Amino acid sequence: MSPLRSRFIVVPPVLWQTVPFGDQDSWLDFLGFHARQHDALATITGTTFVLTDDLKRELMRHANMHEAVDKVLGIPTTYDLLSYDLNDRASFEGFMQVHAILHQQENIAAGL
Repeated sequence: MSPLRSRFIVVPPVLWQTVPFGDQDSWLDFLGFHARQHDALATITGTTFVLTDDLKRELMRHANMHEAVDKVLGIPTTYDLLSYDLNDRASFEGFMQVHAILHQQENIAAGL
């Protein structure tokens, strides 16, 4: 296992799909693991890392981070991460599914 992987990747992103809507503790856990993922991707790609603790209100900075990482890794930016309302159950669940798949693709491309 690479040093970065053991340092940053504790929970595989595909498990993010199981974060229950409305569970504050699970959401806070997700935010912590999510930040570690973005930190690892930013470290590997030389892109900017910004905290996403306000993800439910601010999707743009988060989407911009993904676009920058994807550009460096040569991954087509095909996922819409802006059209979600994370305060709506169906929208939240859709975001978590799409977002988990994108992170998994980025991790593979980055060697994590």
